[in-house]
Amino acid sequence: MSRIHLGDIAIRFIFGGSAIVASTVFARRVGGTYGGVFAAFPAVYLAALISVSPNSPADELIPLSVSLSRGALIGMSANVVTAIVAAAATARIGWRAGLAVAVGVWTILAVTSALLMQGL
Repeated sequence: MSRIHLGDIAIRFIFGGSAIVASTVFARRVGGTYGGVFAAFPAVYLAALISVSPNSPADELIPLSVSLSRGALIGMSANVVTAIVAAAATARIGWRAGLAVAVGVWTILAVTSALLMQGL
């Protein structure tokens, strides 16, 4: 496995930070639903995929990209479930408790998914 370089961290920071700022501005201008759709932009995944190629040997690049994509698919699926739980929980029990429940659900899904992926 390749080591993480400072340039990789910078790419993730720029992609992720830009997506957060843009989704916040977009949500304030046109509404939360549209901002939420924009917030789902897979900035971290794309940054990770971009930063894999210059730092990996050619024979490892495709298997590493496939593995990264599988993990992203599972992570994004967990995010969909978390968003549904967050919407329902915040409407019922308020934003603080709803956020705590949503983070708990995401944590359980992320850990469970990672453990299951190790077996594949």
